[in-house]
Amino acid sequence: MYSVTFNQDLIFINILLYINAGAETQLGNGRTSEIVFIGTEEKHAIDAIKAGGIDYLLKPVMEQEVKAMLERWRAKKLKVEKLTRGITNLLGQKVMEFYMG
Repeated sequence: MYSVTFNQDLIFINILLYINAGAETQLGNGRTSEIVFIGTEEKHAIDAIKAGGIDYLLKPVMEQEVKAMLERWRAKKLKVEKLTRGITNLLGQKVMEFYMG
């Protein structure tokens, strides 16, 4: 079995390369990279999402599709960062309240 680790924010992978690797390749559950699969057939879109992809782009990939996907990804990333900051601030406040009485 192969385990693949990525350190990039966003990765594009051809769906057929992933499918042909089969069960021998796992995309680590602890990964921080988001994966966008690219393929030639719509039928693989469900496989891409089940494999943990955030999107599936159909070949030939058009520039406006990539731009739209990047906008959705950035918006999601900003929401997650804002939520994380809010949770961190709230937890910090609760810890301070606990210790300060």
